Amino acid sequence: MVDTSWLGNGGAAAIVGALVGSIVGGSITGAVQWVVLKHTAFERDQALARALLSKLGRMYSHLQKAHEHLEAAFAMVDPNRHASPSTFVESFPNTQQRLNFTEDELGVVLRLGGAELFNDLIMRDELHNAALDILDFYHERRLGFLDSLAPVRVQGQIVDIPINETTKRRIIELDGLVAQVREHIGPDAGRLMNLLQQAAEAFNRKLKLNYTVMPRR
Repeated sequence: MVDTSWLGNGGAAAIVGALVGSIVGGSITGAVQWVVLKHTAFERDQALARALLSKLGRMYSHLQKAHEHLEAAFAMVDPNRHASPSTFVESFPNTQQRLNFTEDELGVVLRLGGAELFNDLIMRDELHNAALDILDFYHERRLGFLDSLAPVRVQGQIVDIPINETTKRRIIELDGLVAQVREHIGPDAGRLMNLLQQAAEAFNRKLKLNYTVMPRR
């Protein structure tokens, strides 16, 4: 035990008061810092959530526009003609922008949206970019195909395009690409819309955001 009698009652009281004041002051400072850090983390999560929702929205828009472009091309053609799709499906629009989620954005999804949503999203950016690569590949192959065609012969209203074996193979390849894209791109756009709605619902609830997600009409 430390002898503080030499301080007198006043000195001891001053030291005790200083210690108590220091402890209280430190507690207040710590509490303020904790509140500030918590507020900063909340705002950071909000920013990350907005960034991820924006990317998901653009991914959906890219695929939905490509789906609409494809279906509009088929709607213009008489199904009884049995025309080759590569002759009337032109290049797809808006395929230039690739998007990638950051680790921090996916971290917010895992913490606030849950493991199931995280697992559904973790590869979605790569799948989206791969779909755009296929659309670009179709564009390049179709241009090359059109450039390679022999000069056409026109007789009245009849256009004659000589078809050799190389041309036939290219048509089969392009028609196969169109068939694959048509089979998958609509459902993929629908899945993206579903994931976008799930993410928006989770972030609205946990981060006090106010996002309303509606499909393109």
